[in-house]
Amino acid sequence: ATALMLRSNSGSANGTEIRRVALKGCDLGSALSCNMAGLLMRDPSKGAVELAQSRILYQKGCELGNARACGNLARMHYDGVGGPRDYASAIRYATPGCSNNSDAACAIIGMAAKDGLGRTIDLAFARASFERACSFGSALGCWQLGIMQGTGRGGIEDDAQARISYAKGCSLRSEFSCISLGSVYFTGEGGTVDKIKARESFTSACRLGDGEGCSRQLVMMYAGEGGPKDTAGAIALAERTCVNNSPKEVCSWLGFTLQRTDLGPPINAARGRALLIAACTANTKPECAIVRPQQQPR
Repeated sequence: ATALMLRSNSGSANGTEIRRVALKGCDLGSALSCNMAGLLMRDPSKGAVELAQSRILYQKGCELGNARACGNLARMHYDGVGGPRDYASAIRYATPGCSNNSDAACAIIGMAAKDGLGRTIDLAFARASFERACSFGSALGCWQLGIMQGTGRGGIEDDAQARISYAKGCSLRSEFSCISLGSVYFTGEGGTVDKIKARESFTSACRLGDGEGCSRQLVMMYAGEGGPKDTAGAIALAERTCVNNSPKEVCSWLGFTLQRTDLGPPINAARGRALLIAACTANTKPECAIVRPQQQPR
């Protein structure tokens, strides 16, 4: 009943009222409401963020049998959000969550087994956990599964299957999966070279906020790979993306491009040099190498 109230009120009630309804449901023993209340405590649009309280609510939801609450609680313990980082507790809460089909919980179990955090390293178990997480819709699980399939960690090397895992992760809005997918399309690992799909994948990563994705999209646009050559569009996108000298990959590309002279007069040498000097200030060696010594920051 509480879940129905939340859905019916979410379009009109303010954040405080939505939280109140969820908290009341949790107090009445609704595991789903406890998980919802935990999520709402982390949402700044619904009121003050209360991470420690979110942990408490997730724990209650987990103890009441909500798999998603277990997965969310495990992630907070794993990342040290809302309280101390505790890998052993993360695994303890993730285990029942994964058994009950929580994608987040299975991904946490896989990460712990892969890196040996809170337990011994077990790559085969990690790979199986990521496969389970991916099947339940975990973007992180799909990306990690693809890496293990592509490198042969925890099982046989299978580049074709890695490509499939990256594609699913990218469709689930994992920018890292989109980068990996673009890379294998570009090189042909696990299938044929497809620069059109590579460019599309890097574009997806860029739209999800990944600096490397933007940088690789810009390079392909500028060179006319995987689609029409679009010098002006690449520079315009870089200008929109580079804000306060970040992300570094895009700002550096823009700096190099604006002042290059091998294709004719520089587009904007002063602007390009300013970007490279800023990158050099951040101790980025390739950029420092191109800035004249007298213009390097001291």
